[in-house]
Formats: sequence, C-alpha cells, structure tokens
Amino acid sequence: MKKTNQNFILLTAFLIVALSSCTTLNKTMKESNTLVELKKTDFTLSEQVTGNATQMKILGIDWGRLFKKEKGATIATPLIGNKVNVGKVESYALHDMLSSNMGHDVVFYPSFEKSRFNLLFLYIKTEVTVRGRLGKLNRE
Repeated sequence: MKKTNQNFILLTAFLIVALSSCTTLNKTMKESNTLVELKKTDFTLSEQVTGNATQMKILGIDWGRLFKKEKGATIATPLIGNKVNVGKVESYALHDMLSSNMGHDVVFYPSFEKSRFNLLFLYIKTEVTVRGRLGKLNRE
C-alpha cells in the first residue's frame, strides 16, 4: 500500500510538471521598406581625417575606462561603406575622429589599422587608428 501511494504521488507530480507550460510572448514590428536615395552632390565631403584610440587591459579589465561613462559599443553617426565590425576600441577611435571634427553627419568608408600586444591574459594593449572622410548633408 505504501509503495502504491508513493508511485501515485510520483506519477501525479510528473503529470503536473509535464502538463504545465511556459508562455513566451514575442512582439515584433516589421521594418518599413523606406529607401532614401542620396547622391554625392547631397554631401559636402571633408578631406581624409584620422582618429586614434588606445585600450590597455590588465587582468582582462580596462582600468582606464572602468569608472568613466564612456561607451564604445554604439555609434550615433552612421557609417557608409564596407560592412565593418566595429568593436569597442574601433568605436573609441571613431569617437575621437568625430569629436575632433564636429558638425558632420556621416562617416564615409572608414578604414581601421589595429595593433595588439599581448602578454598572456595579464596585459593586453590595443591601438586603433581610423581613417575616413566625413560628410555634411547639404541643406536646401
């Protein structure tokens, strides 16, 4: 009798777990198919400009930017040109280039030079130089 009671309890618990479910709600919004065609005459291009950034990590932590509100993962200015995988240090270099040349709307064809010095995982120094042309959108 005791074993039958245990089996009944285990079977009931298994059915409760098996029949309970989780609900996931996923809301999406379709991307509009808006196409804006821009021509070279719509922009005023600058000469080629550069920006630099250096990151030093000790024990995997960037101590120089640890307590600053400086972010490197997002860029507010659009990049036009080759698809570029922009990491944090590249973003810092773009920020340096844009802050040195204020008033531009877009970066055209940025190219990155990256050098890295590793001493195991204890010390990593990354230097990035970005070159590109900046554009101002002509206002009518």
